[in-house]
Amino acid sequence: MKKYTFDQVVEDCTSKFHKIKKEDYLPIGQYKIVDQGKELVAGYTNDTGLVNKLSSAIIVFGDHTRIFKYIDFPLALGADGVKALTVKNNLADSKYLYYYFKTLNLTDAGYSRHFKFLKEINIPLPENFEDQIRIATVLTRAEKLIAKRKESIKALDELLKSTFIEMFGDPVRNEKRWEIVSIKDLCSNIIDCPHNTPRYSDELTGLYCIRSADIQNGYLNLNNTLQVDVDTFKQRNSRHIPSYNDIVFTREGGRLGNSARVPRDLNICLGQRIMLFTADCNTATSEFLWASLNSSSLQQCINNLAGGGAAPRVNIKDLIKIKCCLPPLPLQNQFAAIVEKVETIKQRYTQSLIELENLYGSLSQRAFKGELDLSKVPVEKENEIKELQGEVEFTPPMDSKLSASKIYSEAELKRIIQSLEGEPFNFDALMTMLQKASFEEMPEYEELKKQLYKMLEGTNPLLSQSFDKVKKEIVLRVNL
Repeated sequence: MKKYTFDQVVEDCTSKFHKIKKEDYLPIGQYKIVDQGKELVAGYTNDTGLVNKLSSAIIVFGDHTRIFKYIDFPLALGADGVKALTVKNNLADSKYLYYYFKTLNLTDAGYSRHFKFLKEINIPLPENFEDQIRIATVLTRAEKLIAKRKESIKALDELLKSTFIEMFGDPVRNEKRWEIVSIKDLCSNIIDCPHNTPRYSDELTGLYCIRSADIQNGYLNLNNTLQVDVDTFKQRNSRHIPSYNDIVFTREGGRLGNSARVPRDLNICLGQRIMLFTADCNTATSEFLWASLNSSSLQQCINNLAGGGAAPRVNIKDLIKIKCCLPPLPLQNQFAAIVEKVETIKQRYTQSLIELENLYGSLSQRAFKGELDLSKVPVEKENEIKELQGEVEFTPPMDSKLSASKIYSEAELKRIIQSLEGEPFNFDALMTMLQKASFEEMPEYEELKKQLYKMLEGTNPLLSQSFDKVKKEIVLRVNL
């Protein structure tokens, strides 16, 4: 490995772009807008004059966010704080350079500029240029496996949501005419949070204090959970010790309404802003109560109670009065069995994801130290790395309540679109239809966008797009 300065390898070509203000982003369009946000694509534009079609790949750097993105398609740059970087003098492979940048731990200057720190680095380059391509190939494959695994986990979450609606309907609208009860009627115990700040421990005690940040997407995430000592743990659990399948609920702040079930063999106490629900086993299962609280309709009810303000909150006396449906207990038990099967698969996928991410980190560190044996890695030119087939597969649980397996394909997408018979629709409506179709694995966001664009092209395209002046949005329509 030989090290080069940043200026020897990288060219800042930001000035060749016309940046687009955020208010001018379109939800769908011909060209993609890339900015410094977390998502790869932030929006779209149809203005060809704003698009830079450079012949080489571009690495986009978020000057404020420190996020790197590898771009190999025509793009427009969005907003402020974005740098567009290319390779200078053909010294490096673009994707190799991108993966090296992702290993950097740049100084965090808050919402200040970070490009000055990036320009100070030295870049290690293998003397054999083809080794750069081999390293990029290995890391691309590992990254694709990680992305596939994340999509599979996301698909399981969506599967539970759709199964809940299929079995019970909307818990507030109650289309299936179940009995209507209050949240209080579903619970045998409701505990409000302690209102004093806990004393956290510097030692790993195994006694977790759950805060709102620890509840993510309906589940507890203990990666950054703070722990307390034995005395604090006992003090905060003096009224009730949370047990398996109790539900922790955020009653205040930006994560208002988030809830998760307590896993087995976990010692927790409640932090500030956290409530605890115990389902009444004679009335409701914990799984049904949890899914109801996480449903979009009950979330809306909770938000309506909280009102506006920088720190929205709900009072316990108002929260427990919220009305929802109460299906028969045997049907709830069937749903609980499905939840258990899906979560068993999710645990396996999550462990696999952790192992893949650890592998990626190890490969990345060794690659840029010159410690990888690259002799058996084929040289694959940029943009020719094909997606691995069959490496990661989504296996839905076998249950009579779950839809029969269906494989997503472009042909299936066309079939669904053609069923609309010329009616206008937007992208969100199409995503909803695809979810209802219960495919084994949902298409990736960008894959779906690409397939839609193909249907807009040609002399006799399947789709046409127009602007709906009433809804103020781009809509699509099947050409009859």
